[in-house]
Formats: sequence, C-alpha cells, structure tokens
Amino acid sequence: MVTKHTVSARRLCWAALVAVVACLAFLPVIGVATSSGVPSVVAVPLGPVMSQRETDGIYTAQRDIGYSAPTRSGQSLWIFGDTQPIYAPGRFHRGDPVFIPSATAILGPITKLVPPQRDVEVHVGHPPGSSASGLGEFLPQPADTYLRDGSGRACVKPPAAYPARWLLGEQLIPGSQKLLLAYVDVCVYAETQFDVEGWGYAIFNPLTFTFTTRPTDIVRPRKSGAAMTATLWDSPLFTSPTRLSFFNSICYRMVNSVCTRSTFKTVSVPFTSKGLASLFTTSPTVMTMPDGSPFTTLDSVVSTFQPTPRGPVEYLDVEQLDESGNVAFLVARVPTGPWRQVATTHLPGCPLHPASNAVGFFPPECYSIRAHAEYDAGNQLLVTYFNFAVRWKGRYLGDHLMAVRVTLPSQQYVRVR
Repeated sequence: MVTKHTVSARRLCWAALVAVVACLAFLPVIGVATSSGVPSVVAVPLGPVMSQRETDGIYTAQRDIGYSAPTRSGQSLWIFGDTQPIYAPGRFHRGDPVFIPSATAILGPITKLVPPQRDVEVHVGHPPGSSASGLGEFLPQPADTYLRDGSGRACVKPPAAYPARWLLGEQLIPGSQKLLLAYVDVCVYAETQFDVEGWGYAIFNPLTFTFTTRPTDIVRPRKSGAAMTATLWDSPLFTSPTRLSFFNSICYRMVNSVCTRSTFKTVSVPFTSKGLASLFTTSPTVMTMPDGSPFTTLDSVVSTFQPTPRGPVEYLDVEQLDESGNVAFLVARVPTGPWRQVATTHLPGCPLHPASNAVGFFPPECYSIRAHAEYDAGNQLLVTYFNFAVRWKGRYLGDHLMAVRVTLPSQQYVRVR
C-alpha cells in the first residue's frame, strides 16, 4: 500500500493534468500573470469538507481531490480520489477499509456557501441508510491496466502498488437526473511514479445509486503497459444539452520549475457514444485572452484549469498559480475565450513561500483547487483545496480538503443571463 503522503505527492503532479510518467518533462500546466490592476480578495475559511461519519468522529477520511456536481433532487455528489481513513480510538473494526484506491463519494443537500458536514458515504448499489453506510469504493479499479515492462502482466503488486481510476470531472447531464463522469486508468507504482494508460467515461444515477453506463474505456490500455499517447482531455462541460467541451494544456518548456511556453486547447463534441469516441480525432481550438493572443502560461509553478459553468453562456476558471496557495479567477462567455482575469487570492493555511520545484517538492503544500458552482451565492464562491496540515475547531484532521468563501468584485464579474 502506498502511504498517504506518497499518494498526495503523486496527486500534486496529477492535479496539473499529467498525461505521462515523467512529470517534470511534460508537466501540463497553465497560469495567468497577476496584473497590478487585478484586485486581491480575501479567502474566508468555511471549514473542512466532511461526511457524516467524519463529523461524528468515527474517522477522518484523508481524500486528496474533490469534484462535485448538483443532482436534480437538490443534492450534490462529491467524488474524491484515493482515500485513507484514520479511525478514532476504538472505532476501527475488522473488515473496515484502511485504504481505498480510485475514488470514494459522498452525497448530501446543498446549502449555499456551506461545505458538506453531514453528507453520507455513497455505496454503489446501496441507498443511504442501508447497512452499507461506511466508506466504500465508488469507481471500480480497472482490470485492464498493465505493468510498464512490456510483459503483458496486469498492474499488480509487486512491482506496482495498485491500479486505479482517477476522476477528470463530473457534470449533470442536461434534462436528466444522471451524471457524466470522465476518468483515466492508471497503474500506480510509488511516490510520483504512475502511468496513465487509458481514458474513459461512465454515467451514474444518484437516485438509484447505480451506473447506468458502467466505466467504459475509449482509449484502452495497451498490454505493453505504455503510457497513453492520446491527448488527455479533461474537465467535461456541457455547453448545450447535446454538446460537450473538454480541455487540455501542455507545457513545452520549463525554466526553474516555471512553465515559459505552453498551449491550451478546447474541443467540442456531440454528447453521444460516437461523439465521445470522436474526442480523440476532432480538431481542437486554441483558447484566447482578451487581446486575442493564445491563452498561455506566465510565471506559474503548478496550475490547473477548472472551468465551472455559471450560467447559460458564462464560465468561471480557478487557476492554481503555485503550490503556495496563490490563486487567480477568470471569466469567459464561451469556453474558447477570451478569458479575463478578475481577481486573485491567497488560500489560508498555505505557505507564503513558493515550493522548491513543481514535482520534486515533498510533500506538496496546497493543491487541487476547485470552485463548486452549486454552492455559490451570486458573486460569492465556495472554493475547496487540499492542505496537509488542517486543524479545525481544536481537532487535527491532517491531510484534508478545506473550503473557503471568495467574494469576487461585483463590478468586474460578468454575469450573462
């Protein structure tokens, strides 16, 4: 089993959309230079993201990534990455999980600007309140990932640690109660060592707690164990009831852990099985800034692009500028841009100094920064991020997702309805 710090260090690289094993060689990052004309706003702590069993003190679930999407029933489904529970004294029982690869999930009601505190753990095939009430695997581990040695052997321990499916995004399907999930298949070895071997999607029904379309690989892992060479399309967004946009960024030149040359593209495909398959053959579009120039990387260490739908023709991006909790916010009316920076902030509890490098810094500090549109209240955003040393109300949680409230300047925030 890979330790939690090892898992988290891996996810630092993964949080920047890693598509290859050698993270330093082709670290997909993008960032935006902070302009003196862009206001800095205060991030107000709201507390940790907790399940009901965590709030009740049964365990602390150290989950290092957090996506969310609203459901038609007025709830939100949160999906996390690899999860390691730390049980309170006397709370561990034989059979309880000590580590869950791939993903776990919680479900609960949406309260504006309030992070989950009493959400229930999701067990696929079991409704809340059933006997299956504790931690459980949400995305099943892939059965078709292979060792990188070309032997054709399955990704198993040893020499690997475990196979996993890591989420790339989730979105409510327009006109449906179902959620579309995108993921990658990986073979994990240790620390920052893992191979992204495949890409796929699934459709989950939160009313029946079942996958109506089970995880389906479009890019299938090869028996050679070679890393996927196809473009790693991330962050699915419905731009209409019948079309999806995906995003990709690649850094081509790193100088002192700063990306100085990159490309950032988006692609739009029909929301059909054939459309999703065409994702890897459709010509992408380069995204732009207000002056018409390509959306490019400037003065960034590690960053992720996480566009969030805010309305019919409006999108918000939360940019992680480094490992130290510095964040920029951008808005656009269409995914291709132009993207306009409207504010920056520094996340509380993150170090003020930059990390030593993009991947080699161990352990990483703050990353996996995301906005959750269903929890927003006007120009007030709920933003979550992963921190290694969380203490809340006298309780030490260690590795955990924290939530903050960020208020964007109303005069600069474009709302199109």
